[in-house]
Amino acid sequence: MRASYNAAFAYGKPREANRFNAAHGAWYAALDVETCLREVAHHMSEFLARSGQLKGVVEYAEMFASMAGEFVDLRQTPAHPCLDPDPAVGYPIGNAIADAARGQGLNGIIYPSVRQAGGTCIAALRPHAVQSVAPGAVYRLEWSGDREPAVTRISG
Repeated sequence: MRASYNAAFAYGKPREANRFNAAHGAWYAALDVETCLREVAHHMSEFLARSGQLKGVVEYAEMFASMAGEFVDLRQTPAHPCLDPDPAVGYPIGNAIADAARGQGLNGIIYPSVRQAGGTCIAALRPHAVQSVAPGAVYRLEWSGDREPAVTRISG
């Protein structure tokens, strides 16, 4: 499991929701680093495109973790409407699923990556679901005018 824990549960994004969190925070992860990097790069590219400048450098630390508890599993329904790549379509449905999962006492959602074919992602909806966190490698993503950044492993 790889993800960034920086304030994942402390901050919701009610004005700009993600797929499975708006009013509540969530820890987003993937089963492999390539999927993580693809997901992170997509969202950062969207942010940079809105700013009018596809230029920037960010560093992301890989974090290993295990997940505990029961999760909604969408891997067998890759065409589920919550996985629509258009945020206006997929995100409201995804947030409704996350709210229902929280209401049922479930810890998160496992789903096929929207940005990396064959990748598997996890959205942990409760802090206690994320356990045994340990640091991994650090990656630098650099945008020089294209939506796809150059990715360099800089440590680990």
